[in-house]
Amino acid sequence: MRIFSKFRDYYDIGLQYGIDPNCKYLRETKSLEQDNKDAQNISEKLLKHSGNLPGDYYKVGAYHLILFCGQLFFCIEFIRFNNGEYDPVFVYSYDHLKKYVKSLKDKRMTIELFGKKRKHRSRYNFGYGSDITIEEILKLFPKKRNEALIQLLVDHKVPIIQYTIKEEWSKELLILNPSLRKVEFFKVIDPVTAFQELSMFISGIMGGSAPPMIEIPDEIRLEEHGFDKITSFRKM
Repeated sequence: MRIFSKFRDYYDIGLQYGIDPNCKYLRETKSLEQDNKDAQNISEKLLKHSGNLPGDYYKVGAYHLILFCGQLFFCIEFIRFNNGEYDPVFVYSYDHLKKYVKSLKDKRMTIELFGKKRKHRSRYNFGYGSDITIEEILKLFPKKRNEALIQLLVDHKVPIIQYTIKEEWSKELLILNPSLRKVEFFKVIDPVTAFQELSMFISGIMGGSAPPMIEIPDEIRLEEHGFDKITSFRKM
């Protein structure tokens, strides 16, 4: 797989193991606000297949639903600061959650996450009852690939979609071709495996390129070779 992008992601290390020139990934990130019709359609389908999401919790900054090659992942972004700088913690599993809470020795957080339920805030009621805790959703969250979600990616010509709900559910954001490094996705899929799955998904299910029949912009071609729009090899 050849990747054309303005940024580097954690799985780009897979490029050193050889590339398939016929498999092209134009990794162009696009953010859609929730008033966009496409964003509403995608987020509704993601929520439908995720079940209920938990409500507002102590030190939880955001919830992320990440659709990667047809498989849906749930991520909790915990608020943390180091030396005044925002340094969030991303939790994908129940084991991750226990280790994080234990490391803090924060009694309030332990009670909040494991001892109390919050009313769900999902637009749907397809999940696990009227109340759900973070502990429960991490244990019960669906892990298998889904044909409807695969089709969702194919329809929008991308292999990755990220749906984020943050700031006490007041803001929703949908990102096509997001940077997985920013949400520490390596915690659930290692770099080489992620690269291989993307390559197989794009070449096998999406027909060899994402989006199909792409025309690579000149500025991205230049950046791939170490140049930019201001500096060239002819005139410095």
